[in-house]
Amino acid sequence: MMIRLTRSLLPLLLFATSLPAQLQPTQRATVQAALNTPSLAPSQRAVATITLNIIPPFHAQSHTPLDQNLIPTEVTLAPNTHIKPDKPIYPPGQTVTYPALGKLSVYSNQVTIQIPFTVSPSAPPGPLKLTGELTYQICDEKSCYAPETTPFTITTTVTSSSAPPPPPPHLTATPPEKPATALYWFSIAFLAGIFFNIMPCVLPVLPLKALSFYEVSQHHRDKCLLLGLVFSAGIVAFFAAIAVIILVFKSLTWGQQFSNPYFVWGIVILLTIMALAMFGLLNFNLPTGVYRFTPRHDTYTGNFLFGIFTAILSTPCTAPLFPPLMLWAHAQPVAIGIPAVMMVGVGMAFPYLLLSAFPQLAQNFPRTGPWSELVKQMMGFLLLVAAVYFAAGQLIEGPSFWYAVLAITAIACLFLLARTTQLAKGALPLAVSSTLAVAAFASILTITLRVTGLFRPTTTSSATASHSAWTPYSPQALESALKQNKIALVKFTANWCLNCQYIESTVFGDSTTLATLQQNNVVLLKADMTRKNPPAQQLLIKLNPAGGIPLTAIYSPKLEKPLTLDSVYTAQTLLNAITQAKPPAAMAAQ
Repeated sequence: MMIRLTRSLLPLLLFATSLPAQLQPTQRATVQAALNTPSLAPSQRAVATITLNIIPPFHAQSHTPLDQNLIPTEVTLAPNTHIKPDKPIYPPGQTVTYPALGKLSVYSNQVTIQIPFTVSPSAPPGPLKLTGELTYQICDEKSCYAPETTPFTITTTVTSSSAPPPPPPHLTATPPEKPATALYWFSIAFLAGIFFNIMPCVLPVLPLKALSFYEVSQHHRDKCLLLGLVFSAGIVAFFAAIAVIILVFKSLTWGQQFSNPYFVWGIVILLTIMALAMFGLLNFNLPTGVYRFTPRHDTYTGNFLFGIFTAILSTPCTAPLFPPLMLWAHAQPVAIGIPAVMMVGVGMAFPYLLLSAFPQLAQNFPRTGPWSELVKQMMGFLLLVAAVYFAAGQLIEGPSFWYAVLAITAIACLFLLARTTQLAKGALPLAVSSTLAVAAFASILTITLRVTGLFRPTTTSSATASHSAWTPYSPQALESALKQNKIALVKFTANWCLNCQYIESTVFGDSTTLATLQQNNVVLLKADMTRKNPPAQQLLIKLNPAGGIPLTAIYSPKLEKPLTLDSVYTAQTLLNAITQAKPPAAMAAQ
């Protein structure tokens, strides 16, 4: 009760405490605007950059305040017949706790907001003026000031396709992308790459490569480092190719390859072969010519191919870090966007390069004997679980494919317990194996029960929880919901997307969330991207040029543009968005 009271009084308290400070005519921030190009041409893609320079020690509320009653930082570009703007791209806020104000999501120092847009093919040559305004609320450590709205103007020139570009026009700011801002995103990219190594499909590769580097180093220390460089080059090459395909040719979106059944079944076959090799079931000789194409750990070609394969395995579960990066890179010049995406590959390759330079780090891994064989077999089970995950997702409609994953997990856990019982001479190994087995099985069982709906209560709200409540997305279904003055929720999901399954479990598997959706008569539309889905793909690209999922879009007659929830989010975030989207008639009825 006290928490709810505090949250409801927070805007009033902020305004009340700001009154004395508002009497001081102190400059707290300035606004600048610029383009990422000196001139424009018909049909050209460009970016307008709005920079909020906040003078220390002040800060501003971010675009996503922690309380919906606080004033977010928002930019609006005035309508112009000669350009078609996309959705503005806001940087993430920093969560800071202030003794007098509590926990806030804020911007500090310099904040860069980008508005990608396309010049109309019929835009006439000559001067072009872009106008807009930026709304923000400045605070210090003790109080917040009245919201401010600052207009901005960008003056540029549209050239004809045959005319040479004019001299750079006078802009109200320096070039849009400050080095410090770009450094922030490059750092995020590097850390995201390192994080990808703990993804379930990639995790078995790390100890395998550690052991292979150690074995090679016993005879060729220099070759070990060179193999590490080649393996790393394979990872970086994959991300470079993806960047070119998505950012330059725009012929693929991130994760779209897993909607192609031929690609998915190729991954399943490779994972199965690797798993069988871990079990020692592929000890037969192939024709000599085949081995030059086999990703063996002691050949340069094999390491390069294995690096590419490792990078591919990370793509289904790269949220929440990678989709925002791709969206940012999509709005940058190619010379910045491509290196930023490649930096993800550099981060992902870094642990392997470190292991190849210092192979002694892996010397404590068991390399011979029954215990090392058990470790190898459990790595094989991890690969097999990944193979079943992708295969079952293609064969079984809806979330029921998780039962197949659960079955393989159960077999793996039983195998671990049985082998440990045979090998252990004391109680400690059996205790460790039992703990690992119970934790692994309980985790997959929990996900399976929640995603499939067995954890949901059998009450009136269970009708909404039923998967039959979701209607396949179509433009007609969305238009029909809006004509009826209803809120429409479009959920982009796929069986191959691990983060989508997390959202299914924690958000749409939450009874409070489902009850709220039912109470607000929300039309639920499911855009299933498990296989190719052209209507949903077109909407996804419109909402998010990078094409990353999971993504949830909330439409309402009240809103000019849909609210979008990118990547991983919470049930409370969804409920806040539903409240914000309520049409006036619905709010009056309540």
